[in-house]
Amino acid sequence: MLNGKSLGRKSIDPIDVTATWSVPFAPGKLEAVGFKAGKEVSRYAVETTGEAVGLKLVPDRTELANDGRDAMPVTVEAVDAQGRVVPTAHPLAIFTTKGPGEVIGVANGNPICHESDKGDRRSLYNGLAQVILQSTVDGENPITLTASSEGLKPATVTLSLQQVPAVHTVPVVSSSVLMTRWFQSPASNVRPDPNQTVSKTDMNTNTAVSPGSPQALIGGRYALLRSSFNPRAVLRKVGGKLIFKDFNGKAEVFIDGKSAGHKDEFKATTFEVAVSPGGGEHNVVIVLEQDPNKPAGFGGVVTVIPNSK
Repeated sequence: MLNGKSLGRKSIDPIDVTATWSVPFAPGKLEAVGFKAGKEVSRYAVETTGEAVGLKLVPDRTELANDGRDAMPVTVEAVDAQGRVVPTAHPLAIFTTKGPGEVIGVANGNPICHESDKGDRRSLYNGLAQVILQSTVDGENPITLTASSEGLKPATVTLSLQQVPAVHTVPVVSSSVLMTRWFQSPASNVRPDPNQTVSKTDMNTNTAVSPGSPQALIGGRYALLRSSFNPRAVLRKVGGKLIFKDFNGKAEVFIDGKSAGHKDEFKATTFEVAVSPGGGEHNVVIVLEQDPNKPAGFGGVVTVIPNSK
């Protein structure tokens, strides 16, 4: 119907589920009415609008949680004097907020629009745009969003904050690194050179050992323990320390060929050495000296931890 005058009825094609009319343009109201078994089951209308005179804000709901995470879309409309969306209006809207909330995104549905999706303004497209409004943490006052545009009446919407319990979070993953894979050289009565070159593919000369199981050196009082680790980002930035728990025997620790610290007593104790910031993989070598006929080496775990920021 055009302005209340019927343009005729047509059956719906069961294949493409459509019916078409050729309608001459006339300002006013165009309605489509659907019937089933002779009874009206649907109705939809569009109207010719006037010039845009103002903006309108339509929030998705009336409140936000005060957890700093909750967000909602707010539809922005350019409307005429009767409050109808004007599809030919494309004004630039500027958004401001008051209270514990902020605009975190804007959009308008125009696929060729080059305006930023982050900011305090957006042009409307076919009379519409959208704002994403988010609460801040522990806010107590209402949030007010205002949209304004040159030559149009501004619009304001006020949203209340819902007090909610703190969000449960997963504990932060530890930045420490466990060094679990070590290799021990054959024992010798001569203090070995910690900087001697050993192939990483040598599976015969060196024996794999694990922290937590000290062993008696056979055939000598000295041995080399070797391993490597890749520091996490925070350790590369601020440095850290290498902690040997319940280490048996005397030890001197070398990191990347440089002496980093030592342990000067045979009894099992925990000691640590500094790890400098930066770098990729670090190679660690320990010159181990055992108390005769007593176990030597790792009595506990070996951990790399970053310094406090």
